[in-house]
Amino acid sequence: MTGRRGGLRRTVASVVAAVLLLAGCDGGGEEPPDGGGAEPTTAGPDAADLPQRRLLTVATFNVLGASHTSPGGGAAEYYPPAAERIGGMLERIRTFRPDVLGLQELQARQSAVLQRRLGDRFGYFGDLDNAVVWRRSRLAVLERTTLTIPYFYDNLREMPVVVLRVRSTGDVVTVVNVHNPADVRGEAGDNRAEAMARERAFVEAERAKGRAVLLVGDLNAEEEAFCALAEGGLLVAANGGSHRRGTCRPPGDAAIDWVLGAGVEFNGYHSDASAREEKVSDHPFVVATVARLRP
Repeated sequence: MTGRRGGLRRTVASVVAAVLLLAGCDGGGEEPPDGGGAEPTTAGPDAADLPQRRLLTVATFNVLGASHTSPGGGAAEYYPPAAERIGGMLERIRTFRPDVLGLQELQARQSAVLQRRLGDRFGYFGDLDNAVVWRRSRLAVLERTTLTIPYFYDNLREMPVVVLRVRSTGDVVTVVNVHNPADVRGEAGDNRAEAMARERAFVEAERAKGRAVLLVGDLNAEEEAFCALAEGGLLVAANGGSHRRGTCRPPGDAAIDWVLGAGVEFNGYHSDASAREEKVSDHPFVVATVARLRP
Protein backbone atom coordinates (compact mmCIF):
# COMPACT_ATOMS: atom_id res chain seq x y z
CA MET A 1 0.00 0.00 0.00
CA THR A 2 1.28 3.45 -0.86
CA GLY A 3 0.42 7.03 0.01
CA ARG A 4 -0.28 8.73 3.34
CA ARG A 5 -2.55 5.96 4.65
CA GLY A 6 0.03 3.22 3.98
CA GLY A 7 2.77 5.37 5.57
CA LEU A 8 0.64 5.91 8.68
CA ARG A 9 -0.05 2.19 9.00
CA ARG A 10 3.65 1.40 8.72
CA THR A 11 4.52 4.04 11.32
CA VAL A 12 1.91 2.81 13.83
CA ALA A 13 2.96 -0.80 13.35
CA SER A 14 6.64 0.08 13.75
CA VAL A 15 5.93 1.92 17.00
CA VAL A 16 3.91 -1.04 18.35
CA ALA A 17 6.62 -3.50 17.33
CA ALA A 18 9.31 -1.32 18.89
CA VAL A 19 7.42 -1.29 22.20
CA LEU A 20 7.13 -5.08 22.09
CA LEU A 21 10.82 -5.40 21.30
CA LEU A 22 11.81 -3.13 24.19
CA ALA A 23 9.54 -5.17 26.45
CA GLY A 24 11.57 -8.26 25.49
CA CYS A 25 8.85 -10.10 23.57
CA ASP A 26 11.24 -12.19 21.56
CA GLY A 27 11.99 -15.38 23.44
CA GLY A 28 10.27 -18.74 23.58
CA GLY A 29 6.86 -18.75 25.23
CA GLU A 30 6.37 -14.98 25.16
CA GLU A 31 4.33 -15.05 21.97
CA PRO A 32 0.77 -16.48 22.20
CA PRO A 33 0.83 -20.16 21.17
CA ASP A 34 -0.28 -20.93 17.65
CA GLY A 35 -3.42 -22.90 17.00
CA GLY A 36 -3.90 -25.42 14.26
CA GLY A 37 -5.22 -24.54 10.84
CA ALA A 38 -5.34 -21.05 9.36
CA GLU A 39 -4.84 -18.08 11.65
CA PRO A 40 -5.67 -14.38 11.33
CA THR A 41 -3.00 -12.04 10.07
CA THR A 42 -1.32 -9.92 12.73
CA ALA A 43 -2.02 -6.21 12.32
CA GLY A 44 0.92 -4.41 10.78
CA PRO A 45 2.18 -2.57 7.70
CA ASP A 46 0.11 -3.87 4.81
CA ALA A 47 -0.49 -7.14 6.65
CA ALA A 48 -4.25 -6.58 6.30
CA ASP A 49 -3.78 -6.89 2.54
CA LEU A 50 -2.91 -10.59 2.99
CA PRO A 51 -5.78 -13.10 3.12
CA GLN A 52 -7.19 -13.86 6.56
CA ARG A 53 -7.65 -17.52 5.63
CA ARG A 54 -4.73 -19.51 4.31
CA LEU A 55 -2.89 -22.78 4.77
CA LEU A 56 0.62 -21.35 5.16
CA THR A 57 2.47 -18.06 5.17
CA VAL A 58 5.91 -18.19 3.57
CA ALA A 59 8.55 -15.47 3.42
CA THR A 60 12.05 -14.79 2.14
CA PHE A 61 14.53 -12.18 3.34
CA ASN A 62 18.12 -11.36 2.49
CA VAL A 63 19.21 -9.92 5.83
CA LEU A 64 22.39 -8.20 4.55
CA GLY A 65 25.32 -10.08 6.03
CA ALA A 66 27.08 -8.69 9.09
CA SER A 67 30.42 -8.49 7.28
CA HIS A 68 28.96 -5.99 4.80
CA THR A 69 28.10 -3.47 7.53
CA SER A 70 31.06 -4.05 9.86
CA PRO A 71 33.90 -1.48 9.80
CA GLY A 72 35.49 -1.68 6.36
CA GLY A 73 32.50 -3.47 4.85
CA GLY A 74 31.15 -2.32 1.51
CA ALA A 75 27.80 -1.22 2.96
CA ALA A 76 29.05 0.15 6.29
CA GLU A 77 28.65 3.72 5.07
CA TYR A 78 24.97 3.22 4.29
CA TYR A 79 23.61 0.69 6.81
CA PRO A 80 23.90 0.24 10.59
CA PRO A 81 25.83 -2.72 12.03
CA ALA A 82 24.03 -6.07 12.15
CA ALA A 83 23.44 -5.82 15.90
CA GLU A 84 21.31 -2.72 15.30
CA ARG A 85 19.38 -4.32 12.43
CA ILE A 86 18.38 -7.65 14.01
CA GLY A 87 15.44 -6.00 15.78
CA GLY A 88 13.98 -4.92 12.45
CA MET A 89 14.06 -8.51 11.18
CA LEU A 90 12.36 -9.79 14.34
CA GLU A 91 9.75 -7.06 14.03
CA ARG A 92 8.79 -8.31 10.58
CA ILE A 93 8.66 -11.92 11.73
CA ARG A 94 6.21 -10.85 14.45
CA THR A 95 4.22 -8.68 12.04
CA PHE A 96 3.77 -11.16 9.19
CA ARG A 97 4.04 -14.37 11.24
CA PRO A 98 5.56 -16.61 8.54
CA ASP A 99 5.21 -20.32 9.06
CA VAL A 100 8.23 -20.87 6.81
CA LEU A 101 11.02 -18.36 6.25
CA GLY A 102 14.06 -18.51 3.96
CA LEU A 103 16.97 -16.30 5.05
CA GLN A 104 20.02 -15.39 3.00
CA GLU A 105 23.34 -13.81 4.09
CA LEU A 106 22.57 -14.85 7.66
CA GLN A 107 26.14 -14.93 8.87
CA ALA A 108 27.30 -16.64 12.06
CA ARG A 109 26.86 -13.69 14.43
CA GLN A 110 23.39 -12.96 13.10
CA SER A 111 22.37 -16.63 13.10
CA ALA A 112 23.36 -17.11 16.74
CA VAL A 113 21.33 -14.10 17.87
CA LEU A 114 18.32 -15.05 15.76
CA GLN A 115 18.17 -18.62 17.07
CA ARG A 116 18.44 -17.41 20.65
CA ARG A 117 15.72 -14.80 20.18
CA LEU A 118 13.31 -17.14 18.39
CA GLY A 119 13.70 -19.82 21.01
CA ASP A 120 12.40 -23.36 20.65
CA ARG A 121 9.14 -22.26 19.01
CA PHE A 122 10.95 -22.41 15.65
CA GLY A 123 12.93 -25.08 13.89
CA TYR A 124 16.13 -24.05 12.13
CA PHE A 125 18.29 -25.64 9.46
CA GLY A 126 21.01 -23.97 7.46
CA ASP A 127 24.40 -24.00 5.89
CA LEU A 128 26.87 -21.13 5.70
CA ASP A 129 24.87 -17.90 5.29
CA ASN A 130 21.52 -19.48 4.37
CA ALA A 131 18.78 -21.02 6.50
CA VAL A 132 15.21 -22.27 6.55
CA VAL A 133 13.17 -21.46 9.66
CA TRP A 134 9.75 -22.98 10.38
CA ARG A 135 7.11 -22.65 13.09
CA ARG A 136 7.05 -25.91 15.06
CA SER A 137 3.43 -25.58 16.15
CA ARG A 138 2.31 -25.54 12.51
CA LEU A 139 4.87 -27.77 10.82
CA ALA A 140 6.75 -30.97 11.61
CA VAL A 141 10.10 -31.64 9.95
CA LEU A 142 10.48 -34.92 8.06
CA GLU A 143 13.83 -34.50 6.29
CA ARG A 144 16.78 -32.13 6.12
CA THR A 145 19.19 -32.08 3.21
CA THR A 146 21.00 -29.66 0.90
CA LEU A 147 21.11 -28.72 -2.78
CA THR A 148 24.53 -28.00 -4.28
CA ILE A 149 24.83 -25.02 -6.64
CA PRO A 150 27.82 -23.13 -8.12
CA TYR A 151 28.61 -19.79 -6.48
CA PHE A 152 31.40 -17.25 -6.96
CA TYR A 153 34.42 -18.45 -8.99
CA ASP A 154 32.79 -21.87 -9.57
CA ASN A 155 32.93 -22.67 -5.85
CA LEU A 156 30.12 -24.96 -4.77
CA ARG A 157 27.69 -23.99 -2.01
CA GLU A 158 25.10 -26.08 -0.18
CA MET A 159 21.60 -24.58 -0.03
CA PRO A 160 19.30 -25.76 2.79
CA VAL A 161 16.30 -27.99 2.06
CA VAL A 162 13.66 -29.18 4.53
CA VAL A 163 10.69 -31.47 3.99
CA LEU A 164 7.80 -30.40 6.22
CA ARG A 165 4.40 -31.81 7.13
CA VAL A 166 1.52 -29.43 7.83
CA ARG A 167 0.20 -30.59 11.18
CA SER A 168 -3.40 -29.50 10.56
CA THR A 169 -3.84 -31.26 7.20
CA GLY A 170 -1.04 -33.80 6.80
CA ASP A 171 0.11 -32.12 3.56
CA VAL A 172 3.83 -32.46 2.80
CA VAL A 173 5.90 -29.72 1.19
CA THR A 174 9.60 -29.48 0.33
CA VAL A 175 11.12 -26.06 1.02
CA VAL A 176 14.39 -25.04 -0.63
CA ASN A 177 16.03 -21.69 0.13
CA VAL A 178 18.64 -20.50 -2.38
CA HIS A 179 21.00 -17.59 -2.91
CA ASN A 180 22.26 -17.57 -6.49
CA PRO A 181 25.48 -15.68 -7.38
CA ALA A 182 25.39 -12.00 -8.33
CA ASP A 183 27.80 -10.14 -10.61
CA VAL A 184 29.47 -8.23 -7.76
CA ARG A 185 32.72 -10.21 -8.15
CA GLY A 186 32.65 -10.41 -11.91
CA GLU A 187 30.14 -11.69 -14.44
CA ALA A 188 28.41 -14.72 -12.94
CA GLY A 189 25.76 -15.39 -15.57
CA ASP A 190 27.02 -18.88 -16.38
CA ASN A 191 27.04 -19.93 -12.72
CA ARG A 192 23.60 -18.39 -12.22
CA ALA A 193 22.23 -20.33 -15.20
CA GLU A 194 23.75 -23.57 -13.91
CA ALA A 195 22.31 -22.90 -10.45
CA MET A 196 18.83 -22.44 -11.89
CA ALA A 197 19.20 -25.58 -13.99
CA ARG A 198 20.03 -27.54 -10.85
CA GLU A 199 17.13 -25.93 -9.01
CA ARG A 200 14.75 -26.94 -11.80
CA ALA A 201 16.05 -30.50 -11.74
CA PHE A 202 15.62 -30.64 -7.98
CA VAL A 203 12.02 -29.41 -8.19
CA GLU A 204 11.25 -31.94 -10.92
CA ALA A 205 12.67 -34.74 -8.77
CA GLU A 206 10.57 -33.68 -5.77
CA ARG A 207 7.44 -33.47 -7.91
CA ALA A 208 8.15 -36.99 -9.16
CA LYS A 209 7.98 -38.07 -5.50
CA GLY A 210 4.52 -36.54 -5.28
CA ARG A 211 5.57 -33.56 -3.17
CA ALA A 212 4.63 -29.92 -3.45
CA VAL A 213 7.65 -27.59 -3.50
CA LEU A 214 8.34 -24.04 -2.30
CA LEU A 215 11.47 -22.46 -3.76
CA VAL A 216 12.35 -19.16 -2.09
CA GLY A 217 15.36 -16.90 -2.03
CA ASP A 218 17.52 -14.26 -3.61
CA LEU A 219 18.00 -15.44 -7.19
CA ASN A 220 19.93 -12.31 -8.22
CA ALA A 221 17.87 -12.23 -11.41
CA GLU A 222 14.49 -10.77 -12.30
CA GLU A 223 12.73 -11.81 -15.55
CA GLU A 224 15.61 -14.18 -16.33
CA ALA A 225 14.92 -16.19 -13.18
CA PHE A 226 11.19 -16.40 -13.71
CA CYS A 227 11.47 -17.48 -17.33
CA ALA A 228 14.04 -20.16 -16.51
CA LEU A 229 12.17 -21.65 -13.55
CA ALA A 230 8.57 -21.24 -14.75
CA GLU A 231 9.24 -22.72 -18.19
CA GLY A 232 6.75 -25.44 -19.00
CA GLY A 233 4.65 -24.48 -16.01
CA LEU A 234 7.03 -26.16 -13.56
CA LEU A 235 6.93 -23.34 -11.02
CA VAL A 236 4.55 -20.45 -10.47
CA ALA A 237 5.38 -17.16 -8.73
CA ALA A 238 3.37 -15.84 -5.80
CA ASN A 239 3.30 -12.41 -7.49
CA GLY A 240 1.91 -13.70 -10.80
CA GLY A 241 3.22 -14.03 -14.32
CA SER A 242 2.91 -16.96 -16.69
CA HIS A 243 4.97 -19.17 -18.99
CA ARG A 244 2.70 -20.96 -21.46
CA ARG A 245 3.14 -22.27 -25.00
CA GLY A 246 6.71 -21.02 -25.13
CA THR A 247 5.80 -17.46 -24.16
CA CYS A 248 7.20 -16.07 -20.91
CA ARG A 249 5.32 -13.21 -19.23
CA PRO A 250 7.07 -12.33 -15.96
CA PRO A 251 5.14 -10.53 -13.23
CA GLY A 252 5.14 -6.75 -13.62
CA ASP A 253 6.87 -6.28 -10.28
CA ALA A 254 9.60 -8.86 -10.90
CA ALA A 255 12.58 -8.41 -8.59
CA ILE A 256 15.46 -10.60 -7.47
CA ASP A 257 13.76 -11.94 -4.30
CA TRP A 258 11.29 -14.69 -5.14
CA VAL A 259 8.63 -16.96 -3.65
CA LEU A 260 7.88 -19.73 -6.17
CA GLY A 261 5.94 -22.94 -5.91
CA ALA A 262 5.19 -26.20 -7.70
CA GLY A 263 1.97 -27.92 -6.72
CA VAL A 264 1.22 -24.76 -4.75
CA GLU A 265 -1.77 -22.43 -5.02
CA PHE A 266 -0.90 -18.93 -3.80
CA ASN A 267 -3.55 -16.45 -2.69
CA GLY A 268 -1.56 -13.46 -1.41
CA TYR A 269 1.71 -11.61 -1.92
CA HIS A 270 3.41 -8.56 -0.40
CA SER A 271 6.90 -7.08 -0.71
CA ASP A 272 7.61 -4.99 2.40
CA ALA A 273 9.75 -2.13 1.12
CA SER A 274 9.98 -0.60 4.60
CA ALA A 275 12.76 -3.08 5.36
CA ARG A 276 14.92 -1.07 2.96
CA GLU A 277 13.50 2.30 3.89
CA GLU A 278 14.32 1.70 7.55
CA LYS A 279 17.79 0.32 6.64
CA VAL A 280 17.13 -3.11 8.11
CA SER A 281 18.54 -4.59 4.90
CA ASP A 282 19.14 -3.67 1.28
CA HIS A 283 16.33 -6.11 0.36
CA PRO A 284 12.58 -6.12 1.01
CA PHE A 285 10.91 -8.65 3.29
CA VAL A 286 8.84 -10.69 0.83
CA VAL A 287 5.84 -12.62 2.15
CA ALA A 288 3.22 -14.76 0.41
CA THR A 289 0.28 -16.91 1.46
CA VAL A 290 -0.53 -20.42 0.30
CA ALA A 291 -4.19 -21.38 -0.11
CA ARG A 292 -3.49 -25.07 -0.65
CA LEU A 293 -0.92 -27.66 -1.68
CA ARG A 294 -1.51 -30.03 -4.58
CA PRO A 295 0.82 -33.03 -4.36
